[in-house]
Amino acid sequence: MSVVKSGYLRKHSKSILHGGWNRVWVILYKDSNLVVFKKQGDSSPMGTINMVEVKKWFAYGDHTNGMPDRPQPPAGCSINQIIGIPEKPSSKAKVHWFLADNDAELQ
Repeated sequence: MSVVKSGYLRKHSKSILHGGWNRVWVILYKDSNLVVFKKQGDSSPMGTINMVEVKKWFAYGDHTNGMPDRPQPPAGCSINQIIGIPEKPSSKAKVHWFLADNDAELQ
């Protein structure tokens, strides 16, 4: 599979032990699958989301205002860096929250 973009983002978790914004390695493939790993080089993904299936429901920056349970960005970051991606094509689906290190990473 051909890689469109890969790199570290932060993923929000509500876990008691590992909650908050944690770094994850993500790969977006040409077939529109976004694959999330705990770290670069891992062979088993934490999850996969087909971006074509959820394109109607994912958003970033200010466009995430109406999405449920949007977390606050950590100190030094802005809402512009937040990405909300539902795990399946539905407005009621669980939303996975990601955070880019800066605005340029979203381009």
